[in-house]
Amino acid sequence: GEVDVAVTDGFTGNIILKTTEGMGKFFSNELKSMVKSFPGVLGGLLLAGKFKALKKKSDSNEAGGAPLLGLRKPVIKAHGSSNAKAFKNAIRQAKLCVANDLCGTMQTALAAVAEKAEAEKAEPVKE
Repeated sequence: GEVDVAVTDGFTGNIILKTTEGMGKFFSNELKSMVKSFPGVLGGLLLAGKFKALKKKSDSNEAGGAPLLGLRKPVIKAHGSSNAKAFKNAIRQAKLCVANDLCGTMQTALAAVAEKAEAEKAEPVKE
C-alpha cells in the first residue's frame, strides 16, 4: 500500500534509505544508457521535461533534510553528502519547523496520546 510516514529504528531506516537511493541511481543510469540510440534520443527529447521533473523530485538536495520528530527544538537531519544547496534547503526546513511550531505541535499531540493511553489503562476491562 501507500504510506505518508514510515517510522523505524535508525539502522533499518538507513538501510531502506540507502537501498532506495541505490535503486534511484541504478534506474537513472539505465535510462541514460537507453537513450543512446537514435529512437532513444527522440524519445528522450519528448520526455526531457518529465525526466527533469522526476530528477528534481528525487534529489535529496531539493529537500535538504528531514526533521527528527519528538524533540524540543528543531533538528534537521541532512544527507552525509549534502552540498551547499542541500544546506540552504535544510535551513529552509528548519525555518518552516519553527514557523509552524512543529516541535510544540508534536509535544501536544504526543501528550494527548499518552493521556489517552493512561485513561484506557485505568478503565476496567469489560468482558
